[in-house]
Amino acid sequence: MKNSVRTILVIFVLLLAGCCFKTEQEIANEKIPDLTLAEYERIPNAATYDEVVKIIGSHGMKTSETLYSASYSWENPDGSFSRMTFFNGKLRDKYQQRLK
Repeated sequence: MKNSVRTILVIFVLLLAGCCFKTEQEIANEKIPDLTLAEYERIPNAATYDEVVKIIGSHGMKTSETLYSASYSWENPDGSFSRMTFFNGKLRDKYQQRLK
């Protein structure tokens, strides 16, 4: 009887925990409004990730990470997007396709 109660409690806790935490992709998809070409062009070379987020208004989805670099992607529902790579915390490369 005690094992059944424990099992039910463990399952309940796991289900509750799973519905309360968002994945990085879910957080990235919540961005409002979409990334625009004007915002993209305002991002200076050597900006930090936090500075980029402040300009864009949303976090990007981390696509890769090494000891010294991290790459992020911002994608709009229409398929337009930007990818940015930060090296030692500073923007090194940025690329966009079809931003308006």
